[in-house]
Amino acid sequence: FMANVMLKQFPATTNRLALVEADVEISRQFISKYFTLNPELTTHCLDWGEARSLLEAVFPALKGSFHPNEQSDPGVVISQDNKTQIAFSSGELVSTDPTLFKAYKNTLDRDMQELFVTEGLYTKEEIGKQLRSYQDGSIRYIRDAKNNRDFAVKQGKIFAKMTIEGREVWAEHIPNKKKVDAGIELAKYHQRHIGQTVYLCDSKTLEPVYKVSESDRKVYEIASGLHIVKGPSQTSLFSRFESEPSIIFLAEKNEQIKKVHFPRHNLHFSLQVQGGKEQWVCEEQKGWSLAKEQFAPHLGPETGFLVLERTLPSGKYEQKVLIPVWDPQAVKDRALNFPYSFDFKEENTRTGHFVECTLEANRLVPSSLEARFHVGRIYLEKGFQKDAEDILFDSRAELTNKSMTHKERQALERIVHASFSGNMSGRALSTRLHALYLLE
Repeated sequence: FMANVMLKQFPATTNRLALVEADVEISRQFISKYFTLNPELTTHCLDWGEARSLLEAVFPALKGSFHPNEQSDPGVVISQDNKTQIAFSSGELVSTDPTLFKAYKNTLDRDMQELFVTEGLYTKEEIGKQLRSYQDGSIRYIRDAKNNRDFAVKQGKIFAKMTIEGREVWAEHIPNKKKVDAGIELAKYHQRHIGQTVYLCDSKTLEPVYKVSESDRKVYEIASGLHIVKGPSQTSLFSRFESEPSIIFLAEKNEQIKKVHFPRHNLHFSLQVQGGKEQWVCEEQKGWSLAKEQFAPHLGPETGFLVLERTLPSGKYEQKVLIPVWDPQAVKDRALNFPYSFDFKEENTRTGHFVECTLEANRLVPSSLEARFHVGRIYLEKGFQKDAEDILFDSRAELTNKSMTHKERQALERIVHASFSGNMSGRALSTRLHALYLLE
């Protein structure tokens, strides 16, 4: 029987392979010859070793690890999760999962490609390389083998297979992400609908990150169970570092904020108890947490920043400052004490980044070349001329053995081409000319 399956000497139907009497006789002859030529083998080899090859040949969509189900019915093979059974009995090969017989070998037609591109799920190039499909009645099943994703399209609607609370379900993909208005930062998430719940899925991994229940309309982070709340105030520490609509505040049922996410900067802070004290711990930078005193020389309250601190095992105390990279807001009345409040561009920019400086002896020491140029620009615009010169005329501002990165060039170009403060003093112009020299 297995020999016939492997040789594909009989046709396959939807979820059953049927044998006629002649096929069975051919199988007996084939197996008999096999063991005659290999006298050291026993029929026990057919229990599983050959069955594995058979399964892989017959079932092109085979997933997971399968093993013999010897405690129950002889000739029955089951998957490790016990969701799929394949039976070798009564001259038939039967599966409880008919999709195992389907081969994902067809590319998507033009209309189907357009549907996936319009929804922002894949680019045309990715579709051509990664997506394959088969048609089953009115449903087209689609698989992305590279990322282990499954989709189905029925009557122009996209459904995605998701694992929710340990079980696999098909969720309807919501066109243009319009089911739930969850704020500016969650607008980029794909939305999928199951029953009374909408799931917000990461635009890159397509994995569910948040969910919205139609009962209370709150947005919950799936991993933590916390829900999104409004930020503390427009003048809070966090709101100076980033535009409030672009910050995600997560709270417990009592509305106490426990997590703060800066999606555009890929920064996450969580409120934890360490050494008997509550601290805002940075999840991306191990050992660092928000300092109680938020002070950085010459930046002031208008220019947003975050001061982080840590204590090394040796007992040494360290601080560093995170400064977001944005242009300043334009002001009508230019003055010597230019505030340099950030223009966060939250309406049309979905990514940002920051630079770091160590805080040593009440001085900002740039940790990178881009940080040097960015801090130098801030000092120049705010009127701290000597400090700007100290940073930009330093020998470490000149590269001699490698080319500048795109971000480093951008930081210098901003010094050369724009003066939001309107500072046109001789020394300021000299500093800008030096930035042009560094650029060239």
